[in-house]
Amino acid sequence: MHADGREPDRAPGTSRWARAGRHERRRDDDGLGRTGRWSRRRRPRAHRWLSRGRRVRPGARSADRRAGPGTCGAVPGRAGRRPRRSADRRAPRTRPRRTHAGVVVGAGEGRRPRRRLPRHRQVRRPRPGPGHGETLGSSGASRLLAPASTQKLLTGAAALSVLDPEATLPTRVVQSEVGDGLVYLQGGGDFLLAPGAGDPVAVNGRAGLGDLADQVAAELRLTGETTVRVALDDSLFDGSLVSPAWDESVVNRGFVAPVTALAVDAARLDEEKYAQRAADPSMAAAKTFAEALEDRGIEVSGSPVRATVPTGTTELGSVSSAPVRQLVDYFLQESDNSITEVVGRLVAIESGLPATWTGATRAVVAATGRLGVDTTGMTLADLSGLADGSRVSADQLGHVLQAMTNPELDRLRSGAVGLPVGGLTGTLSERFVGEPAAGLTRAKTGSLRDVTALAGTVMTADGRMLTYVIVVDDTKEPFGAMLIFDDFVDELASCGCGG
Repeated sequence: MHADGREPDRAPGTSRWARAGRHERRRDDDGLGRTGRWSRRRRPRAHRWLSRGRRVRPGARSADRRAGPGTCGAVPGRAGRRPRRSADRRAPRTRPRRTHAGVVVGAGEGRRPRRRLPRHRQVRRPRPGPGHGETLGSSGASRLLAPASTQKLLTGAAALSVLDPEATLPTRVVQSEVGDGLVYLQGGGDFLLAPGAGDPVAVNGRAGLGDLADQVAAELRLTGETTVRVALDDSLFDGSLVSPAWDESVVNRGFVAPVTALAVDAARLDEEKYAQRAADPSMAAAKTFAEALEDRGIEVSGSPVRATVPTGTTELGSVSSAPVRQLVDYFLQESDNSITEVVGRLVAIESGLPATWTGATRAVVAATGRLGVDTTGMTLADLSGLADGSRVSADQLGHVLQAMTNPELDRLRSGAVGLPVGGLTGTLSERFVGEPAAGLTRAKTGSLRDVTALAGTVMTADGRMLTYVIVVDDTKEPFGAMLIFDDFVDELASCGCGG
């Protein structure tokens, strides 16, 4: 205890600065000088990621946090300065690493109730009201940063605005002439085919090559054909299978698959999420289909070959994927890079652009602009955020979220609702567990080697929905930044932000 009777802000014998993974013992403070029980909270190492390159002593409170109840806490990047060190601790120090961050908090649907109810009677649900689209706070919002996987929000919004959300992707088998012994397997963009029977309630595996083989075998028997050759038509997409902007290791490590017009289970070679991928997903799917035909008594002559479907064909069978809106939900929930890239190619085709890497990125940027987002300076190297070279500002991501939550743009709504839920689903299933934002925030995560990002919505204590975007790049401590992001969203969920 200090001479003036104040409790120390750290346990005796611990470092002045909290280290990553270490708990610091301190007293909870409500910002008005009242302290509660002792608590143990995980604190990251010194906050070197802050936009002004300053450290913040864990437990220190900025002027914003001392504002009292009804405030949302400090915006990351505006925390107080590091306290002056005592004479016996003035060791030489190096200049802290300067990183770049962008933060935007905006008002979504909802308003503050007229009468504040007791906490046990509060129901956190959005209420229509004024203020949608209003920016409540920002820092570095216009700075162009690497968005990592939060970039998938752009692809999702573009897909829902350009494509029919209820449309499905067909995988067909056709024949040019009855009895010619040649059948064509034609890909329509379904990258999540099942090798056997399809599952009518699943997204991954909704359509099955086994079901397709059943249909084709039955039709061939009607004409007396028992031996066929299989040709593959995957000409829906153009260009190289792998983005020139990707590092070779991302494909080798299974983070993404070569992009083609059809594949079984996103071209995975085993059941792991980041399993090795088939080098040619379409041809691997064609071989699986040929094996399924043989299992049903149809002899397949030779190996599948590539060929373009001629005009005037007869359909022998067809299976369909899950609707586009469910595919968008899937790649947002699982942060699936491969499905994001495939859906982006479909956006390019619908927009009248080439189904190439360049055509897809141009189509997504154009679709984003049509939603009312200022795309000045926006650069997309791919559609999933995996490639180095994409640059998007927090303000641009924030406006995309505002569009997705705008009640007047109903077709985009499923994208916002399909985001991972804190502490429950998707990439947020292990974050916010037991914290104030658990079950109240939906967000898209973003993570690269030196980039951490989080963008989504949160329901506040007074029933108002807010959108938020937090991005930091060029940081050496992405895990520490993630903890700070989570604390910030917890404060938003706990605060009275309705005015």
